[in-house]
Formats: sequence, C-alpha cells, structure tokens
Amino acid sequence: MVDVPPLTRTPDTDRAGGSSGAAHRKSSVAARTVLKPRQRYAILSFLIWMICAWFLATEVIAWRDDAALLQADRQSQQTIEDMTMGIRRSLAVFHGIPAVLGRDADVRSALERFASNASLTSLSRSERQALWERDPGLKTLDQLLAGTVEDIHAFSVIWVMNIHGECVAASNAAGAETFVGTSYLDRQYFQEALNGKLGHQYAVGRNTNVPGLFFSAPVTVNGRVIGAVATKIDLSYLLSWVNQDRAFISDNYGVIVLAQDKRLEMSALPNAAVESLTPAERMNRYRQSDFLKFDVSEWPDPRYPTVKKIAGYVAPVLMRTVDIADEDLSVTIMRPVPPIAEAARERIGLFLIFTAVVAAAIVCVLFSIAVQHNQNLTKAEQGSRELAEDLKRRIDERARIEEIRQASEIRLRAITDSLVECVVVVDHVGQVVFANRSARLLFNVPTTVEGMALDDLLRPKIDGTAVAFADSPWQKVLENKKPIGNDNAEFILSSERVTAVAYACVPMEDDERSRCVVISFRDISALKQAQREALQSARLISIGELAAGIAHEINTPAQYISDNLRYIDDGLKSLCSLLTTGRAPSDTAAVTDGKAEVVTESELADLLVEMPQAVAESREGVAQIARIVLSMREFSHPGSSSRTATDLNRSIENILTVSHNAWKHSAEVERDLDPLLPQVTCHAGEINQVFLNLILNAAQAIETSGKKGPGKITITTRQDGDYVEILVADSGAGVPMAIRDRIFDPFFTTKPVGKGTGQGLAICRDVVVVKHGGTLTVGGVEGEGAVFVVRLPIEGTGTSQV
Repeated sequence: MVDVPPLTRTPDTDRAGGSSGAAHRKSSVAARTVLKPRQRYAILSFLIWMICAWFLATEVIAWRDDAALLQADRQSQQTIEDMTMGIRRSLAVFHGIPAVLGRDADVRSALERFASNASLTSLSRSERQALWERDPGLKTLDQLLAGTVEDIHAFSVIWVMNIHGECVAASNAAGAETFVGTSYLDRQYFQEALNGKLGHQYAVGRNTNVPGLFFSAPVTVNGRVIGAVATKIDLSYLLSWVNQDRAFISDNYGVIVLAQDKRLEMSALPNAAVESLTPAERMNRYRQSDFLKFDVSEWPDPRYPTVKKIAGYVAPVLMRTVDIADEDLSVTIMRPVPPIAEAARERIGLFLIFTAVVAAAIVCVLFSIAVQHNQNLTKAEQGSRELAEDLKRRIDERARIEEIRQASEIRLRAITDSLVECVVVVDHVGQVVFANRSARLLFNVPTTVEGMALDDLLRPKIDGTAVAFADSPWQKVLENKKPIGNDNAEFILSSERVTAVAYACVPMEDDERSRCVVISFRDISALKQAQREALQSARLISIGELAAGIAHEINTPAQYISDNLRYIDDGLKSLCSLLTTGRAPSDTAAVTDGKAEVVTESELADLLVEMPQAVAESREGVAQIARIVLSMREFSHPGSSSRTATDLNRSIENILTVSHNAWKHSAEVERDLDPLLPQVTCHAGEINQVFLNLILNAAQAIETSGKKGPGKITITTRQDGDYVEILVADSGAGVPMAIRDRIFDPFFTTKPVGKGTGQGLAICRDVVVVKHGGTLTVGGVEGEGAVFVVRLPIEGTGTSQV
C-alpha cells in the first residue's frame, strides 16, 4: 500500500483505505492458498503420468515390435511360398527331360549295343574315352545331346550311361571336361535309374567340381533297363530364387548348398545329418569333409521366442524353412526384424518424450488457466457472432447448390432422354432409380418407372434361364465395383419377349447408402440377324470356293471304282463261261472262231487273287467318298442358334478333309491334337468357319512366300486351365510387325485387289472374342512363318469386362 499525505486524508478516506487494504490482503492470502493445492495436484499428476508413460512406452514398443514381427512373418510366408513354388516348377521340368530323352530312338539304339557286354572297366578312363569318341554312332548321339543343351539353357550337360554306369556319350564330348569314359556307378541318381526310377541328387561335379542338381531316368527296352540318361543344372541357375531375405537352400544332409550370403555356403545346420556320413562319403558328395557350423541361437528377449540370433548379423531374424517335396532340398529365408534389437533404447527415448510432452503440457495448462478466464467471455461473444454469420452463409450456399443440382438434373435427364441407347440406374436392392425415354419405350410402361423392381421390367438370360437381380451380373458389379460388358447377351422383358442386346454395367457410388449401377444397352436383334446371314454367306462362299477341289477329291476314288467294277465284270463273265461249259480249266484254252472258250488255270488263279483285291479297293474308294461327303455335310450344316458341346478335334479333321484340295499342292499338314481335349460349349458352325479361314490363309501364305515347297501347316490343340488353345502355324513368310496391330481390322488385307476382301480375319476375331469371350492372337518370327492362337473358354462364358 502507498501512504497518502496527511493533509489530504479525511476520516472517510482512512476508512476507505483501510477497507481496501484489508480486501487486498485477503485476496493475496486466498490466492496463495489456492495456488498450493494446484501445485500439489500438478506434481502428483506428473508423478502418476511418469509411471503411466513408462508402461505406455513399453506397450507402444511392444505393439510396434509385434506388428513388425507379424508383418515379417506374413512377408516371409508369402516369399517362401512363391520361392518354393517357382523352384518346384523348374525342377518338375528338369525331371521330365531325361525321361523324354530316354525314349529317343538314337539313345536306345546306342545303349542296345552295350546291353550284352557294356563294361570296359578293365580299360582306363582315357582308353574308354578314346574308344567311344571314335565311334560314329556315339558321335551322332553326342551331337544330339549338345543340340538339346543349346535348346535348354538351364542344363549345363546331358550324358548317357550304359548299364555299368560308364558314360558313353555326352553333350560336352568335344570339350576339355568331357564326361565320356567316366564311371558314375556309385552315384545315387544312377542307382535310382538302374532300379527303374527317376533319380535326382545334389552333388559336386566329378569332372567340373561345380555343385549342381543331377536328374536321371532309366532307358528301357521291353521292360529291361539297358542304361540311363542324366542331366545336370549348375546350382547357380537357382541363384535368382535366393537373392532375397538372406535365403539359402540346404540339402537332405543339412548342408547349405546355395545362399544369398556366400559366407554361409557349405556350412552345416545344427544337428545336420552330414555328421553321420564318413569322410569318404562327404568327399564323394561335397568334395570336402569338414564344414563350418551355422551358428544360430535363441534371441535373448523371451518375449520373442520365434526370433533367432545369427552369428555375424546384428539384427535378429525370423527364420522360416520349407521342404521341397521329393527333391531332398529345403528352402530357408531369414527376414531381419531390426525393431526388436532397438526396443530397449527406443523404449527409454519414447518414455522421455512422453514425460517431456506432458510436463510442458502441465506448465502450459497452469499458465493458460489464468489467461483463459478473461478471454472466455470475449471469445464466446465473438464466436456467437461468427457462428451466426457462418450459419447464414451455409444456408445461402445450400440454397445455391440446390438450384444448381436441380438445373443439372434437368439437363442430365434431357440428355439421357435424347439417347438412342437405353439407360437404367438401379440401386443396391434392385429398384429402378432412373430410366431414360428409350428404356421406357422398350419396357412399354408408364412415364414413371422409378421405384419399380428391375426384375419386373427385365431380367438377363444366362444359359437359357432368366436370372433374378440377386444372382445377376448387376449384383456382382455392386459387390466387386468393377465394370462389365457383354456384346452378345439376351434380356427377357416383362412381356416375356427375348431381346438380343449389347450392354455395359458400371458401378456408381456417392456414399455407402446410395450404391447404384448404371446399365446401358441397345437392341441388336437386327444386327445379330445380319451377322448370322453374313457368316452363313461366308460359309457358303467358302464351300463354293472348295467345291471344285472337293469334286476332284471325289472323282479320283470314283474313277478307280469304275475301273475295278469293269475288271470284276469281265472276270465274272469268264467264270460264268467256265461254269456254263462245265469244263475244267486247262493249260491252254480251246479256240473256236478265234475266241477262247475255256479259261486257263493261270487266268483262273489271277482272277481268284485279283478280284477280291478289286472289291476291297472299291470299298475303300466308297468309304473315302463317304468320308468326304460326311465332312462336307458337317461343315456346311448351319447348326443351332444355341451353343452346344463340340469336339474341336473332329471339327478340325472334317475341315482338313473338306479343304484337302486347297492345301495339298502347297503344304503338308502336321496334326498335334490332344486326345484328351474336353468338348467346348460353342457355336460349332461359326467356330468351323474360323478354323477354315485360318487353314486357307496358312496355305495361301505358303504359296505366296516364294519358298521352295512343300511347306508345312501345323495344327495343335491343348487344354490350358479353363480354356482350350488351338494353334495354326505355317512356314510362310510370317506377319510383319508393322501390320500386326491392324491385321484383324475389317477390310484390311495384304492380298492383291480382287484376291481378298479383308473380312476373313475380322469375322474370325468377332466370332472368337465377341461371341465366345475368347482371344485370337498372331505371333511367329517374321520371315519364318505365322502362328495364330485361338483361346476358347471350355464352358463357353462369353462375358468380357469393359
């Protein structure tokens, strides 16, 4: 307090001053008594928070480590599954090659020479090598094996062994490391082949000292093993599979044979079976008898029992091992989990951060309490004014947006009503939200269709059955949120009329409550009829073009049937004459008036032998004519409008028969038809037209290529999952890369004017892609020939995505 000068003080002011001083002192004491509990509360809260912060930091780090461990576990699982699958597929191919070579005629012929006494073990390896390298037959076999290695780059060498395990021919026979003359009798894979099995083994090469995987197969004649064929792939071929996650491959004896970290190779895993082998067996298999130990132990933190500590690695790793079935190999990956190693240090750091943040927050709160009270009223008043202004602004904005929305909706409705295509919007429960004028006219319903069930207006026809909304493609679009389209579909309208349409369906979603699909479609009944007529016309044109050739094919057997019937007629007359006279055949026929009256014995013998042959030839000619007529009838039959199960192999044989005269002078046809090919649900007549166009194009390509004939047309059928593939390859000049993108365009042709219309391949693509949901592609090497590949779904599903 400040003292007032005595001359100015009055009793009133003294009383007032005393009163105010007392109030000031009371407020100061009250302030001190209020601040002390706050300080105590703040200190107590801070201590409690420090305890909570420690546990929170511990839990956060544990949660993060668990998440990192879970992610590493999932990634390692996926990685090792992909890696193992890839290795299995590669090894499956490698197992099959020796078996294929074991059935080769040259291999069998070479080993049959050694079947009785193949062993020349009394000779040295160099003597055996020199003896067999001079053998012309084995030289030819060496060249065959060398060509196979050039074609299959994965194999480093292929060799053939006789019954005693001696290599008689090898792909590296001309090299310094030739296997010829080497004995492999003690090799595991040879012993397995000797027992009639497909053998395999990991080992270090006896000549090359290069580790690899060895595969073998027996060579048998009449159920007797006469030798074996073996192949080897260098282990480095599998290196691409282990170049991730510190992966390595170990064999069935627990030795690491291939690793991303080369320091681990030829190390023995804990408790490895290699310890049970003798030093000689180790040297024979690995070219060494001592192995480093793969040092692996448990991670010190007991909370992570699945994490391992590897010597030489700082971070802990998550190990996962998968055995490759029937291959005596195991794949192991070691995915590092660095967060676990840093858990303790990061827990302390996170605790200090939490503590510092809360301490600063407490100080800020204490400071702001004093200021906040004075600002609350001002802010509240200011906030009220701003809230009122903002509310008014929002109301004006909403009104403006509503006006714009209504105007936009009117414009959109006018635009959609002017479209020729039908447009229908359907919500997630199958009720119509919107339909344009074209759709309403097609449905023949009142002006308003909103709110009606789509099933009451139209239903898609799938496999001959009307499908409700719950099982329709529209429901799948709502679930998958992926657009679909179909240019060859059918709708059943409310009047039960079936209409051919081309449609597209796309999802439209404003929010979760307003999920809809937009279905746009057009009536293509007239177009489908025109396409059918065009396809039938193309078929009839093809039949007309082939008519002359078919007539020639029929004329040839008809001519020799006529000749044989004439011969049979003359023979029957002679036999009848013999029977009429009642005379036995003589050595010389009696002659009266210059005519033979009796058949000689030699003439009778000739008739008895040749007349049955003439009858057989005539029957064969009649069968050939019947076969041509049957093939022509099956090809030219228009077929039904619905899809039927069709034997494509039979269709191809019929087409080859019908078109034989068109290609027989320019090419030879090689068939590679899968006898187990399943029947395909398709429009048989249209697919037959596709095959005919491709075969005739192949024949014409060979004729115009300028190459010396005859060329070759190769037709292959095979199954690929849910599809079948038909390959038509020719030895013509091929399709230039510059025009491959346009070769299926309508009216595009490389033939001279008057020779082609450019519609053949366009029709083929429309039939395969649009009507059957398949694919039609062209490949091949330019200058060496073209390859057309037709892929058709077995079940005939023709729906394609937009």
